[in-house]
Amino acid sequence: GTVVMVGNFGQGFWAALQSTADAKGPDPIDRWTARALAGLAGWLLLAIVVVVGITAANLAGIRKTAWLTRAIVTVVIAVLAVVIAASASAASTSGVTLVPFDLGTGGVLRSAGLLFFAFAGYARIATLGEEVRDPRRTIPIAIPIALGLTLVIYSAVAVSALLAVGPEALASSAAPLTTAVRASSWDW
Repeated sequence: GTVVMVGNFGQGFWAALQSTADAKGPDPIDRWTARALAGLAGWLLLAIVVVVGITAANLAGIRKTAWLTRAIVTVVIAVLAVVIAASASAASTSGVTLVPFDLGTGGVLRSAGLLFFAFAGYARIATLGEEVRDPRRTIPIAIPIALGLTLVIYSAVAVSALLAVGPEALASSAAPLTTAVRASSWDW
């Protein structure tokens, strides 16, 4: 789970970096590539430190790994809370309204499949069941709580981002949450 979160962070960062490329001037791609390569050494060092840190935490045992996972999840939820707040502030001035539409059974099933695989923690519950105190009682309680919290957080992010910039802007963006946050009046 921790490695997946680091990978998702890397993908999100790369998409955000790509979306910030300056499109002004004769050759924006070359300027963007030069800026990206100039910062690559620092990010490579950070990636090495993160991998060594995660490896050390895994070697330290399940208690240290669980603590590290809780810390990472706390940071991710805090960042998503800021995204929700910033997008919600943009939503009040965007004039975008959500219109319900019928996806049909196929659309609901496709969405459910995406959400199931996006929730990487579900598989971790089964593999780490032996590490839990009283798994017969704890796991049946943990699964609906985790799925419910994930549903609430995903829904809040999706609705606030959609209201901030609309579905067309999100669909055409390489970094949709960055686009939604930039629409806010917050000074970044």
